[in-house]
Amino acid sequence: MYYHPLILPTAATERALKTCRALSDVWFDSVERHRAVQSDAARTFCSAQVENAGKLAQAEDGTQFAIRLFAYIAVEPFRLAALVAELGEIAIDAHRQALMVLDSDSEASAITQDVQDDGRESRTRASSRPLQMMA
Repeated sequence: MYYHPLILPTAATERALKTCRALSDVWFDSVERHRAVQSDAARTFCSAQVENAGKLAQAEDGTQFAIRLFAYIAVEPFRLAALVAELGEIAIDAHRQALMVLDSDSEASAITQDVQDDGRESRTRASSRPLQMMA
């Protein structure tokens, strides 16, 4: 996005760029962690499928076949639940880190605005102004 130099001072531009870079780092790290977890889950699933197929092929009768089949099927929902929990944990951690970056930027913004205020009307963030009741 383009900002006219008179609208966004140089210090604010540098701070905004630094914040965007920090947010990008957080999100790219999260994507890489998701990719690694999903890759490991797919690899584990495929190797378990091959192992299970070998066990099923070695079954000597229908009873052994059924026992081995149900033993494998019973475990899969738990593996999927563990995978979902791990992916959710990564997403929550990424959101927490992003909020920390944004909080530090908003604090820096408030400090910068106070320092730049040289007798002009004080500028405050809209979220920090108290709500006034309409009479």
